[in-house]
Amino acid sequence: MPSSCADALSHPLRARGKAERTIDDYLYSLNGFVEFLGERSLTTAKADDFVAYQIEIAARGKSDSSVRVATYPAGLPGARAGTSRREAREAVASA
Repeated sequence: MPSSCADALSHPLRARGKAERTIDDYLYSLNGFVEFLGERSLTTAKADDFVAYQIEIAARGKSDSSVRVATYPAGLPGARAGTSRREAREAVASA
């Protein structure tokens, strides 16, 4: 992940007094999403990409907690419009 992207997320979190561990967790989550996108730019990601990422994590057999931690930065595209963990698991089960 480009350092400018990490800075854009971490600076406001620090300004709001978030713990370094929280910031590290958010950056870890964002990096996972960036890796999921592959060569696509984060700026081109849509809510559907976020939902697909949630479903992929659930398909790997990860726990609900892992799906939540991997997708909780509110700054991720579609984070507020994404599916719930239950919906992601149901999508995997029906596939």
